[in-house]
Amino acid sequence: ATTLMCGALAGYYMRLWTNPINRTFHEANRMGVSPLEAAKAMKAKTLLQFWYTGHPLIANAIYFGSLMMCFEGTRRFLERNGAPAGTPVGNALTNGTAGAVGALVASTVTYPVSATRYAKTVIHDSAICRGMLPTLAKEVPMSFIVFGTYSLLQSAIASHHSARGGFGYSKN
Repeated sequence: ATTLMCGALAGYYMRLWTNPINRTFHEANRMGVSPLEAAKAMKAKTLLQFWYTGHPLIANAIYFGSLMMCFEGTRRFLERNGAPAGTPVGNALTNGTAGAVGALVASTVTYPVSATRYAKTVIHDSAICRGMLPTLAKEVPMSFIVFGTYSLLQSAIASHHSARGGFGYSKN
């Protein structure tokens, strides 16, 4: 439950802070003006303009909560059942696989809400608008790469972390 809540809060705050940036750049591109001019035009209407076409904050919280909960459960399962662990590459493969499974579950759980939301916006170039399989084809490899790369970088840059690559466990 803690992992679900921490992941949900992380996803919620990520969208809360990045939606205005994404929306501003999207509108600037659509309007053919600078991002600063687009931000001023949107702010002149209402501050809520920055979140109108963004992903629903609650759906994002559910997505990241599910992703992190499934990641942790899958990682622990893999480690207990002979996954290649103990080396940076082994950990990257284990964590990448666990991240991919987490993305598979999280995308499947949140797809109906996300697809309905995106269908109501002017943004139809998303994988979500093309169906469940294109969404999974994007999310699963992306999460494998993100979690695997994170593990490799943690072991290379932050050697004070244990063999798990910095996922909450230090040597001390």
